Amino acid sequence: MSRLAALSLGLLLALQAGCSLYTEGDWFYVRSNGADMPVWVKGDPGSGDFIVSLHGGPGGSATAFGLLGWQELEANHAVVYWDQRHAGNSQGDADPDATTVASYTEDLELVLDVLRERYDVQRVVLWGTSWGGTVGVHFLASGEGSAARRAGVHGFVFEHGNYSAQRAYGYSRPWSLEQSIIRSRTETEEGEEFWLSCVDFYERTPQLTQTDDWSTHYACMSSAGGAEAPVENENALGAVPPEFIFASPASGPLMGWNQRASQQSESFLEEFVLDDQLSQDMAVIDIPMLVMQGRFDRVAPWEVGRDLIEAIATPDDQKRELILEDSGHQWGGDDFAIAERAVGEFVEGLAR
Repeated sequence: MSRLAALSLGLLLALQAGCSLYTEGDWFYVRSNGADMPVWVKGDPGSGDFIVSLHGGPGGSATAFGLLGWQELEANHAVVYWDQRHAGNSQGDADPDATTVASYTEDLELVLDVLRERYDVQRVVLWGTSWGGTVGVHFLASGEGSAARRAGVHGFVFEHGNYSAQRAYGYSRPWSLEQSIIRSRTETEEGEEFWLSCVDFYERTPQLTQTDDWSTHYACMSSAGGAEAPVENENALGAVPPEFIFASPASGPLMGWNQRASQQSESFLEEFVLDDQLSQDMAVIDIPMLVMQGRFDRVAPWEVGRDLIEAIATPDDQKRELILEDSGHQWGGDDFAIAERAVGEFVEGLAR
């Protein structure tokens, strides 16, 4: 470790020690192929249950969310908030251009190995949110050793998730085209030009053929409200506590830099947007699964989750689909609390 890195880590730990929000749980780093990734274990490790959060993005953060986190689940289980490479508060010198989806599987294997070394782990549940769904499906279904990886996982939660940009686009495109047409007829002249460009894009792009197609689709779809929830979130976290800014390991500039790095690698984006192999691989998954998708989500449409739960080899009595009726890609209504309770029931029903 360089002297600067050692000094930064010392300051970080000093700030962390003085912050009441970070006195609970264990915080440590796992190094994998150049990435120094923070892992925050909160809740009750003595339960033997470890729910591992696979955050969204690419480039999101689980440790930032862990500031308040899944408090009901933490009362009875250990919840693991892990920041992936090139994401959140991860550090190190990993090269984004050398990153593939398989890199995240290698990282997750190492994180689980460290957890098993440090704790008496009896049940492991992976919880993939949005892009984290891709990480989880790849871990369980793709590449050499996937059968052994599945054997070490007791359950999988797929929430607001995706595993195929191509499939998500196919389900989202009709709605996005319709909304673009409506808005092109009702907006001001400046807005009309944008929406007409969206109409033109959707009419000439039946499927994604280049990485820029996803960026264009996301701009049009999200501008039409395709990521939003139609009902206000009753469980919103509220104002950010001062400790989060002044005495927190969550660094806004670092998270921003990481997200920028993770989304500027052309080779990674090409695999993320255009490679649809997971749609074929996922059929081998045979472990208990809970799928939770937002009814109004156009980023990761609920149909993507339906396709997953119908394709996998898990027995029918060990898989459940929960449509979050007030949510888009964002939480709405009481869906946050509904989802937390559903995950708790799912975990309690798993064999040890």
